Amino acid sequence: MSKANRFRYFVEHVSRHQVLAKNVSWTVLGNLTYALSQWAILITLARISSAKLVGQFSLGLAITAPIMMFLNMKLRILQVTDVKAEFSFGHFLGLRIITSTAGLGIICTLAMLVADTLDTVYVIVLVGGSKVVESLSDIFQGISHRYERMEPVAKSQMLRGIASVVAVVTGIAVFDSLVAGVALMSVAWAIILLAYDVPTARRMVEKEALNLNGDGFDGAVRIRALRPLLDNEKMRELAILALPLGLVATLESFSVNIPRYVLHAYTNEETLGYYAAVSYFVSAGNVVVLAYGNVLSLRLARFFNFNRAMFRRELIHAIAAVAVIGFLGVSFAIIAGDRFLQSIYGDDYYGYSDIFAWCMVAGAFGYVGAIVGYGLHAARRSRVQLRSLIISVAIIGVSSMLLVPRFGMSGAAWSWALGSLAQIIYSLNVLLHGAQRWQ
Repeated sequence: MSKANRFRYFVEHVSRHQVLAKNVSWTVLGNLTYALSQWAILITLARISSAKLVGQFSLGLAITAPIMMFLNMKLRILQVTDVKAEFSFGHFLGLRIITSTAGLGIICTLAMLVADTLDTVYVIVLVGGSKVVESLSDIFQGISHRYERMEPVAKSQMLRGIASVVAVVTGIAVFDSLVAGVALMSVAWAIILLAYDVPTARRMVEKEALNLNGDGFDGAVRIRALRPLLDNEKMRELAILALPLGLVATLESFSVNIPRYVLHAYTNEETLGYYAAVSYFVSAGNVVVLAYGNVLSLRLARFFNFNRAMFRRELIHAIAAVAVIGFLGVSFAIIAGDRFLQSIYGDDYYGYSDIFAWCMVAGAFGYVGAIVGYGLHAARRSRVQLRSLIISVAIIGVSSMLLVPRFGMSGAAWSWALGSLAQIIYSLNVLLHGAQRWQ
């Protein structure tokens, strides 16, 4: 290699890593702010109300999450990794609007069937409404993500996180009502979608068009570029491609929530509230892992298509990094779990360090599984991940039914850990051995 080529390679290598580091930093900041905001909501409910309200809010999340994750079908991952430009933005937006509307209808029906009180019905429905707004923001943020600009995505997450805390605290403090707090949160998220996410996407499209064409950009063209395209053939093709991702997302949600469903069935909302508060700390690691994975997804897709050796190396490095995060989380829970829980939630939560530690073990397995999942998405092998998650959810479901009635919260955490470990063993083995053969 000549000196000029070596220098060019060095500059390109440094530039790629600088972009990656910047995007990871912004994504971590956005995810961290959002996760801390959700945690602040749980702390507020635990400190100034009761574990029952924590359980009520957690039940709303547990019911709405699998439905919206299935119908969202991880379209943003397809949007970002669509390197051959098989679909336009309008196809993604059109499909998301249809599926989100259907999801809200399903959530309303389930809320009336499973809720014990009218307030719980309202909480579940309003949480569902906020998830619909979030799903639309997600598609508009995909434009920035596609151009490897994670700063606007992070800022939107930060705005929604802060707004959710303010809304819920206002609802509890002013109206003495969780229903009012969740309603205010939904309204705030809708304002952020219209006032920030959509205008940011328009500016991004306009800037890209100017970079490509070098001439003016008609405002009407910008509006058409961001409107939904209800092309039945293309939307059917996209839905078929995305359906495995929707099933994967649903199973991922079930892997976390099945122990909660069983725990709620055999105990009550208060016990579920304690478990939800303690297990939420897994999200702290997820902040970093998902941020890393979101930024890594486009890079892995390119490497898979053009350089399989780099694909394997990048994937192994990412797995090692998140495994370290998981180990640190488990160690912290074992060493300082009780005092930490007491200082955060209050005296009622002292003595749950064993639950805390087992949840962190499950989380550590989940971190590795998430990165392997990004590798499978990049390789367009969602069916492999689907099979691994079916195995995982089956193990969690069976073990939850066996362990939760006897061991309570400990049984829920053990079941979660067993299923997460099974997912890693299957999917990682298939990915590392099959990547060279896949076309």
